[in-house]
Amino acid sequence: MKKIIKIFGIAVLSAVVFLGITACSNGSTDSGNVTNSPYLGATLNLSVDSVWQRNYNTSKLSNAYLPYTDSFTMQAFIYQKKDPPPASTDEDQSLYRTIPASIATKIKEDHNLIVPSPLPALLDWVDFKQHFNEWNQDETDHLFIDDDSVKFNILAIAILDSNNKVWSLIKEGMTGSTTSLSEESTMFIYADKDCTITATRETLSNITTNYEPFVLNLKAGWNTVCRKQTNTTFWVSTYEMSVKNPNYRWVKFP
Repeated sequence: MKKIIKIFGIAVLSAVVFLGITACSNGSTDSGNVTNSPYLGATLNLSVDSVWQRNYNTSKLSNAYLPYTDSFTMQAFIYQKKDPPPASTDEDQSLYRTIPASIATKIKEDHNLIVPSPLPALLDWVDFKQHFNEWNQDETDHLFIDDDSVKFNILAIAILDSNNKVWSLIKEGMTGSTTSLSEESTMFIYADKDCTITATRETLSNITTNYEPFVLNLKAGWNTVCRKQTNTTFWVSTYEMSVKNPNYRWVKFP
């Protein structure tokens, strides 16, 4: 279960690891063409035809992923309300922050996942905001909403392999040049009403992390929100958020 707990934390740090490959290649691992609507409706139906895994033994962006060949079934989790951590240690706090609760899911086929509506639990704005800021790696509170009565939740997706081990599953894509690498991952967010989330962002005092302002127009039901992290050869990281649904691949972590 610990792998699921850190489902978003794995993805947001990985672009730094891969920065070294950009000196040897240009291009993209995925087209990223936005051909799908980011508004998925009240019932979420996901079909995963193929799964990939990171290739850490390459200097070429075109070889950044390898096919995952083991058999698998899909699982889904939603997030619980965050309670005060029971202890002051970093490990206890990290485990307590993102404990997911198993939700009722229907497996139509091994690689198809249906998340029915209504969800068994929803988060109020304050609790949702804490989870959202962790995914976005923003320790300060710059989020605002036009209606704080809206209820939310976030979907964490996993696969169960043939040895009954659970792995995180992230929808992501990469693009790169000789001076930068961008990694974009997708979050599935449920809202019970239409709403708009905005953020006033800032450059941190060390001048190495830039948070771009954003406007997220969410609709009632499931939405896909993308988080883009761009790292340069000067170790400057820029974070951007948008409502979209690119044709990225599904990647197993770690």
